[in-house]
Amino acid sequence: FFLGIYIWQRQLKYLVFVLGLFAIFQIIHVFCLVSWNNQELILIGSCKSNTVINLIEGRHCTVLTNGDTDSDEFQYALRSFWTEQGVAGHIESKTLDTSLGHHAPWLGNNLLISFAGKQVVIMNENVSLQFHSPEPLKIDLLVITGDVKANLDATLELFSPDRIVIDAS
Repeated sequence: FFLGIYIWQRQLKYLVFVLGLFAIFQIIHVFCLVSWNNQELILIGSCKSNTVINLIEGRHCTVLTNGDTDSDEFQYALRSFWTEQGVAGHIESKTLDTSLGHHAPWLGNNLLISFAGKQVVIMNENVSLQFHSPEPLKIDLLVITGDVKANLDATLELFSPDRIVIDAS
């Protein structure tokens, strides 16, 4: 619009105004890109009775789920969230199984993953209480999901989480 006024009026003050607006919009855009590139998010939810864990680091996203993530309904349900967070490119989908993270016999089918410097335990089943430690394992996040009927006292003997998330699936 303002560029059109400059061309129509041929006055330098309009060109300076247009270039100033352009510079302001570019600065705002750069700040958005920097914030997207520095973000580290963990979003835990339930989508059609499936646990969905979004791990967003920068503009990349990994989705952990215990169900089908390739369906159009699933992609549609989360696409606007991913777009708002600036996620670009391919979104990696993985199922919640023991091929992810660190596996130890005392964990059973539960997962211990490290994401953005945080230690996260995803409890898919009741923890085997055959392992006893003098001190609980310090973790940042404990996610209890699926059909786990966890004994919280026994679980807290194994883990010392900063936060506990109980998923609705």
